[in-house]
Amino acid sequence: MSSQTPRKPDYWVTPKGLAARVDAIAHNFVWGSFNETLLLAAGSQIAIDQEAYTWDTQGDEKVCDVCDGNEADGPYTQDMVPDFPGHVNCRCMLSVSPESIGEAT
Repeated sequence: MSSQTPRKPDYWVTPKGLAARVDAIAHNFVWGSFNETLLLAAGSQIAIDQEAYTWDTQGDEKVCDVCDGNEADGPYTQDMVPDFPGHVNCRCMLSVSPESIGEAT
C-alpha cells in the first residue's frame, strides 16, 4: 500500500478552470472582432501607406511587455499593425488618428 498524496485535478478541467477558459476565449473574440472591424472600416478611408493606426494600452501596471512595445512602436500602416489581440485577455485597443480619415487614394 502506497502513502502517496493523491494528484490534484488539472485546473483547466475543473468547472472554475473551464469557466476561465471560456471567458478568455469570449473576451479575445469580442475585442478581436471590434479591432478587425475598425481596420476594415478605416481601411477604405485611409491611404494604405499612411501611419494612422495606434495600439493603445490601458496605461496601468498590468500592461505586459508585448503590448507596451506595440504601443511604443506605433503609429502603424494598415499592413504593419501587430496581430490583435496581443495575448489572452489583452485589454488594448486599436485606434485611428481622426485627421487621417478621408485621405485614401
